[in-house]
Amino acid sequence: MLRLKKKYLSLLFVPLVLVFSGCGEDLFETDEETHATPAPYADTAAPIGTITINSGASPNITNSTSVTLNISATDYTGVSQMCVSDSTTCTTWEAYAISKSWTLPTGDGLKTVNVWFKDTLGNATASASPHSGTITLDTTAPTDGTLTATASAGSITLTWPVFLDTGSGIKNYTLVYNIGGSAPADCAAGTAVANLTADTTFSGGVYTFTHSAGLTSGTTTYYRLCATDWAGNTSVGSTDQAIP
Repeated sequence: MLRLKKKYLSLLFVPLVLVFSGCGEDLFETDEETHATPAPYADTAAPIGTITINSGASPNITNSTSVTLNISATDYTGVSQMCVSDSTTCTTWEAYAISKSWTLPTGDGLKTVNVWFKDTLGNATASASPHSGTITLDTTAPTDGTLTATASAGSITLTWPVFLDTGSGIKNYTLVYNIGGSAPADCAAGTAVANLTADTTFSGGVYTFTHSAGLTSGTTTYYRLCATDWAGNTSVGSTDQAIP
């Protein structure tokens, strides 16, 4: 059997002393050293967000200055504040919220609402680059045209030119009538003509509709025709009458 000579035992003793005395601790790695925590992320970016008005409905038109702002923003450290304005200047910061009631400036036309965001570290949207939402305010009813009722045996033919609307445009017409008496007070009164949209023809800038159902021969039928625009404004209406 082989044995280590005594003169070499001292050579083994030296490294063992170094290891167990701690002098050799740099030769080994701990679990903590091999799984070091990465340096913290430096957040210097402003939040990213969007704003729509009345949920961005299509067409995005309203006849009221009272609207709802729909707001969304994201940020690495969290969005803490926002600033909302009708102008291009941020004046008042408030707590961030995803919805906010808002009053638009009066006067028909395109309206813009701006919003700036700020995160928990103070990073904010650049003052000259707010996030914007738009909506068209239309509070003006269409201008009535002239309704003409022409009687024939068992029916009445009604004609009218295109009513005018300089805001959101004409969406639809409503035709109501009374048998005897007088014209309906408005287009929510009287009896509505059935199938007006389906049975009305349009040619040369004039609408034509022939009414026969529900008429009484020899009795005056009174009509009122109203136009409603895309914002929901309804005209007073144009009236006429005829005896079938």
